[in-house]
Amino acid sequence: MKALLKGLLALLLSQPVLAGPPDFPNTWQVGEATLQRNGAGIREYGIFKIDGYAAALYLTEPSDDAEAILASDAPKAVHMRYLRGGGDVDDARDVWRESIDANCPPPNCALDPEAVEAFLTAVAPARKGHTETMEFDDDVMRYRVDGTVAATVADETLRRVLLATWIGNAPPTEKLKRKLLGR
Repeated sequence: MKALLKGLLALLLSQPVLAGPPDFPNTWQVGEATLQRNGAGIREYGIFKIDGYAAALYLTEPSDDAEAILASDAPKAVHMRYLRGGGDVDDARDVWRESIDANCPPPNCALDPEAVEAFLTAVAPARKGHTETMEFDDDVMRYRVDGTVAATVADETLRRVLLATWIGNAPPTEKLKRKLLGR
């Protein structure tokens, strides 16, 4: 047991510690709109607060009001970068599915199952350095994996729920939500 704890401690200490999220650009282009970085943070896991990924929220105007952002038709984007890998594609899809379900509780929210499955089919496994971006523009959300459009979501409710997975009532963590909202 002592050797196991020493090994775990050595592994944790060998991992880089970030003082903040990696450098994200100050602006992000979505269609014709140049967005400003609103906030950025790191998703930490477990009691040892292991860095999993970093994310940044881009908006046309700064805001710390999640409901106003969710209700707005203005272009916006969420960009994330994995700081470490983990799990396979089924694990990644399960995490998204749980997050979607948590941000769309019945009976007040109902999603088109085909639209959800079309999005989930595009989800890739978490790999260190891999990026994912959700660009909300006009009547569509483009989901990019490493810069390439992997899915397009036209369903209005699903688009709002996907954004809510970051800043809604059931975000990955409250700390990450606060950071994305610039608090």
